Amino acid sequence: MGSCCGLGQHGMERVFSCVLISIGISFVAPAVGAITTEALLDSLQHTASDFFWNEANPSNGLIKDRNTSGSPCSIASVGFGLTAICIGIDHGWVSREVGRDRVLTTLQTLWTTPQGSGPSGFCGYQGLYYHFLDMNTATRVWDSELSTIDTALLFAGVLDAKEQLCQGNYDPPSGDVSPTLALNGGTGDDRVRGGLQRWPLHERAASLR
Repeated sequence: MGSCCGLGQHGMERVFSCVLISIGISFVAPAVGAITTEALLDSLQHTASDFFWNEANPSNGLIKDRNTSGSPCSIASVGFGLTAICIGIDHGWVSREVGRDRVLTTLQTLWTTPQGSGPSGFCGYQGLYYHFLDMNTATRVWDSELSTIDTALLFAGVLDAKEQLCQGNYDPPSGDVSPTLALNGGTGDDRVRGGLQRWPLHERAASLR
């Protein structure tokens, strides 16, 4: 697994676990002393992965901000959910094929939903994404802001999925881009750079193994 902004997959797993603890996701575990640290962390990660999988709209890959009725999608949740899929694949909680298909669905949604500065009908603008999106239409709700931090968390998940699922020897055709990530005109292993430029995402199942 490659690194994302200095974090390897194990680093992402640690951040992932800490965030879940902070937002109060509960899980059932045996009494203290009856479970090893490794088993405890495995239980936490499994339940957390289930949360992000089960709170997603499988038709577009968007994930709720919280598990309440009517909750919109948070793009940060989508980023964490992409990492959760990678962790689930590694642990065998979800098959590579099923996880890959969910990732492709998510990226296709981000690629095809229009970008613009209007109060509705858009998922982002100039490469940044609105903090909250409608779970069905993938467009801006609550007059939410273009969020730099939440876009960064989304990008982190995309990079994680790219490292997990993309074949290292994929060479996109002339004029095409890497199927899961291209930022500021780059492809492959280019790092996430700053700047307000739309990041293309293309579905190309042949590039995933």
